Amino acid sequence: MKIDKNTDGIVQLSNGDYELNIDIISTETIEIDLDDRLLCKSIKSEQSIIVKKGIKAGLGIKAGGRIKAGLGIKAGLGIKAGL
Repeated sequence: MKIDKNTDGIVQLSNGDYELNIDIISTETIEIDLDDRLLCKSIKSEQSIIVKKGIKAGLGIKAGGRIKAGLGIKAGLGIKAGL
C-alpha cells in the first residue's frame, strides 16, 4: 500500500504537514511517500512501514516487520515492530 499526496482524503496543512484522519491498516507493506510529515490516527501493517520523512500517529504505530523513517516517528500510545 502506498500513500502519497494523491491519496483520497489526504489534506496538506498550512505548515506543510499532511493529514489523513483515519486508521491506516494493511496486510501489505505501507510506504508513505510524502515530502513532509503525515499525521494520522494510527497505522498498522502486518509487514513493514516505510516513511520518507516523518509520521505522527495519535494512537499507535505497529508493524509485523520493520519500521523505517527518514526523519522521525511519534506515537501517542506506542510503537511496536516485529523485527
